[in-house]
Amino acid sequence: MNMDLWVATFFAFCRITSFLFFLPFFSGRSMPAMAKITFGLGLSLAVADKVHVSHIETIWDVVGYAGTQIVIGLTLSKIVEFLWDIPKMAGHILDFDIGLSQASLFDVNAGSQSTLIATMFDIFFMIIFVALGGIDYFVSTILKSFQYTEAISQLLTKDFLDSLLATLLFALTSAVEIALPLMGSLFIINFVLILIAKNAPQLNIFANAFVLKITCGILFIAMSVPMFGYVFKNLTNVLLDEYTKLFNFFLTK
Repeated sequence: MNMDLWVATFFAFCRITSFLFFLPFFSGRSMPAMAKITFGLGLSLAVADKVHVSHIETIWDVVGYAGTQIVIGLTLSKIVEFLWDIPKMAGHILDFDIGLSQASLFDVNAGSQSTLIATMFDIFFMIIFVALGGIDYFVSTILKSFQYTEAISQLLTKDFLDSLLATLLFALTSAVEIALPLMGSLFIINFVLILIAKNAPQLNIFANAFVLKITCGILFIAMSVPMFGYVFKNLTNVLLDEYTKLFNFFLTK
């Protein structure tokens, strides 16, 4: 390898490794840093010939262009993270409604606290996403990105910011839509409990309402597993479409 190819490999490594280090399923502590670096280096060698370094003349050009590659990798990974958190947000909403929000777990992969149903939804979505080839798609797009022209200035344009806000709004509304059917079922349970408490106050039904809501909530979630499989499958397709849409904002032919 000549010197230009080594320099091109370095720039490709900056983009690919910053992308891999902050992807939701690669960023956790369960994935060793050395494995991510090795994987990123292997991918960088595969696309080094597509990186143009003819404009690199001074050390400041090297620093500036390396920074550009890191920003591109970080931006792409954060776009994925926006959409990846949809099932977890839906789980947090349900945990709060059922009454499991206080039963927090430590998510070893994310290195933060998480509630029970949120963790279950996150794992369930990850399994479906991996089974449908989502990771293969992200790897192929980060490699394909070197065939595009970097338009990093597009990140500061109004169109990109509007699209980013629309994606964030989509993530929030999607989380509510996933949780809404179960929230409606739990609302019916609450309404029935109110009717029982009004007509038979001697039963003191609200003393056991906490146990009833948790039992019914877990039962409804268990019955909804086939539906969640279908929902998460469609969510995977939408996630990839939204990612591709934002990808095209600052990487152009």
